[in-house]
Amino acid sequence: MNEKTGMPDTQECTYTDTGYIVVNAFTAQGAIPIEGALVTIIGDDHCGNGVYATARTNKNGLTPKIPLPAPTPDSTGLSDNAKPYALYCIEVDKEGYYSQTKISVAVFGGVTSIQPAELSPLTL
Repeated sequence: MNEKTGMPDTQECTYTDTGYIVVNAFTAQGAIPIEGALVTIIGDDHCGNGVYATARTNKNGLTPKIPLPAPTPDSTGLSDNAKPYALYCIEVDKEGYYSQTKISVAVFGGVTSIQPAELSPLTL
């Protein structure tokens, strides 16, 4: 475990900052939070595609704040191709609901983002 980022050492990453994601799982157009949904965050760019974190939503449908490697906000001027954000894939699963996958979710250094995830119930 990397002491600075708290992320697994198996991920080779040059990001020097940390951004945060909170996933908000719900159904019925936001009227009903989904407790116990499993959220998996996977790398989606040059830092690799391994699993960075997993978490479960609470009774309000929210995960805890999840730290993720991200570029330092002022490092974008280093290269014409540099992005000011890191990309991640977020998978949200709950028994009785269709799973949802969010691809290329941007995470900025020093910023906490809330990612909505509306799950639809399975029909019988």
